[in-house]
Amino acid sequence: TLIAKSSVVEMPQQAALDTAVGIESETCPLNLQEHGFDFDLIVIGGGSGGLACSKEAAELGAKVAVCDFVSPTPKGTTWGLGGTCVNVGCIPKKLMHRAALLHEAIEDSKSFGWEVGEGV
Repeated sequence: TLIAKSSVVEMPQQAALDTAVGIESETCPLNLQEHGFDFDLIVIGGGSGGLACSKEAAELGAKVAVCDFVSPTPKGTTWGLGGTCVNVGCIPKKLMHRAALLHEAIEDSKSFGWEVGEGV
């Protein structure tokens, strides 16, 4: 997946961008208007951190590319931007864990005299 956003960077934005990517303006060799590359910043990985970095840089006026690729699993599962955690890792695991806890709590509630419908 490749995302690109472009715009011309004004000089006041240059200092803000340098700060965002951790470069001191006095020593920064990067001039977004004259470096001659297609992109000011290329971010490898479309997970939470990569997307946050690319969005911040683009808002500051940088022309940004996000590169992300996932080899299909043996079952053929693939996903887009968001990274492993969001798509197949931490977040889905927490969702399934919470659903299991809720199911258990609903079953336990019957022993406390709660009336729970069959479809719940």
